[in-house]
Amino acid sequence: MKTYKLGDRLSRKEAEAMGVDGSSMSHLWGEPNKDGRYVRAVRTDEFRAPLKGERYLSGSIPVAYTAPNNLLSSYRIARLVLVEKRTTIVENRTTIVEKVLI
Repeated sequence: MKTYKLGDRLSRKEAEAMGVDGSSMSHLWGEPNKDGRYVRAVRTDEFRAPLKGERYLSGSIPVAYTAPNNLLSSYRIARLVLVEKRTTIVENRTTIVEKVLI
C-alpha cells in the first residue's frame, strides 16, 4: 500500500483520533517519533470534489492536503493511517519496510 506525505499539519482532533501524542509536534507534520511511528495518508477509491476538512491528494508528486472548504475540482480522496517504519540490514543490504498499523 502506497503512503503519501502530509501537505499540512494534523489538527489536534486528527492527532487524538490517530492515538498520537499531542505533545510531540513532529507527529503533526507526519515525521517519525522515537518509536519509528508516524502519520501518513493512503489513497481511497473515491475521485470527487473533497468536502471541508477531508484529505485529498494533489500535485505532480502527490501530497495529502486538507480541504479548507468544499472544493469544486475533483481529486483523489485520502485517509490518514498510522505507519511504523522498520529498517533491517542483512548482508550489507538495507531494507526499509513501512507497515500500516491503522
